[in-house]
Amino acid sequence: MARKIVNKAFIAMDYLEKQKEEIEFWKTSPLENPLEFTIENLVNKMSEAKLLLNKLNRYKELINNKNVVLELGGGQGWASCIL
Repeated sequence: MARKIVNKAFIAMDYLEKQKEEIEFWKTSPLENPLEFTIENLVNKMSEAKLLLNKLNRYKELINNKNVVLELGGGQGWASCIL
């Protein structure tokens, strides 16, 4: 079986480009930029919040009485605010 050779420099560039693209979208999106508060964005976040609350409830014994939150890929950080 042939092994696939992965170019790590290409992966890093691909990641950096994707990250740059995501940040640019967030800055310029008419519905999700940091200066806008839209009903569409609120509804989107609230549907995600329902899933988050279910997971938080499932793992509440591990989470209770903690004072540090690490949110990976936090975007606008709304999930940390729920905690």
